[in-house]
Amino acid sequence: MLIVGRFDPQKWMSDPERRSDFYCEDVAAGTGASSDVKGFPGAAGKVTGTVRVVTDIDKVDEIHDGDILVTISTNIGWTLVFPRVSAIVTDIGAPLSHAAIVAREFGIPAVVGCGNATTVLKSGDTVIVDGAAGTVTKVPSEN
Repeated sequence: MLIVGRFDPQKWMSDPERRSDFYCEDVAAGTGASSDVKGFPGAAGKVTGTVRVVTDIDKVDEIHDGDILVTISTNIGWTLVFPRVSAIVTDIGAPLSHAAIVAREFGIPAVVGCGNATTVLKSGDTVIVDGAAGTVTKVPSEN
């Protein structure tokens, strides 16, 4: 479990969308997570694109060229996907994690160790990934 800030069990219990694996004191009860995701800068660069949440290596065929891969973490098995994506965002990781190192080698932006990217972001969302700042910002839809 990842706890960011001071754990408030009352706030956690009152959130109908609560997660048992992640808690952040800055997220208001009942609102789910914020629209922005923050993590560690993994690889510099800034790109706007479409999110593809893939949490299982067996489903990498769902990734289209230019997608922004959002996943829990990567390992050597994910390396063949890196040339197809425009950025990487992970829940787990740090600047020396597999995702960050390989993203730097391929010259694509990466934000790692976000904690909640796979639940806040949904496939099809348009986001701006800023690898130098360690931020992922949702672009409001025009609907």
